[in-house]
Amino acid sequence: MVGLNLQSCWLLAKATSARLQADGGRKLINVDSTLGLVAIRDNSAYVAAKHGLVGLTRALALEWGRRNVQVNALAPGMVETEMTRRALADEAIAKWAIRNTPLGRWAQPEEMVGAAVFLASNASNFVTGQVIVVDGGWTTQ
Repeated sequence: MVGLNLQSCWLLAKATSARLQADGGRKLINVDSTLGLVAIRDNSAYVAAKHGLVGLTRALALEWGRRNVQVNALAPGMVETEMTRRALADEAIAKWAIRNTPLGRWAQPEEMVGAAVFLASNASNFVTGQVIVVDGGWTTQ
């Protein structure tokens, strides 16, 4: 879990760091999770990995900022995807998620696009080390 969700991001950042820093004005967007900001029971390895990714994002933002590289993370909440299909099929989990999300539903994958485009665009040139949460308000509670 840690290898997939944290170490892989570190290795990719390390592999691309020279190119990102050489030209400046580049963007690195890590895909995190709301579980990088809060915890839930019975998922400690995933929660730890995603919290680590928040730390990695902020550390790289500090390290690469002087070379005009912005490093941020996108933290989706509950999104209907192939990976979450099992959770959606579990009536108790699906109802819990809807009940605990102020917008009262799961997100669709295309609802992540606006935040990703913002982070990749010139509109975010003075944004670095941040986690943009797209979760229908789930983490407000």
